[in-house]
Amino acid sequence: MRFFGGAEAFFAAGFLGFGAVMGAGRVPRVATLAGNIAIYMYRKDHNPPHVHVVVADHEAALAFDGSVLIGKVPAKVLKAAKAWITANKAELEVLWEEMK
Repeated sequence: MRFFGGAEAFFAAGFLGFGAVMGAGRVPRVATLAGNIAIYMYRKDHNPPHVHVVVADHEAALAFDGSVLIGKVPAKVLKAAKAWITANKAELEVLWEEMK
């Protein structure tokens, strides 16, 4: 998945699903991996830049370098999420800045 044109174009192009509800409100889904691994990025979230990886009853926040900030997901999920973050790091960094 590539994110060209910044956050507004990303949202407008329909790459994000807003079907999931997390916390007090809806948050944008950045990607879905292997059918059931959801990756979210909150608007105006705290530093360091990161995404939230959710699968079944597990959730973890992963920094853009792949390190786990908090939470825990199964090893297989962690491996897939890290690979996706690495492949999309530049686009995620742009999106993070635009979502501040």
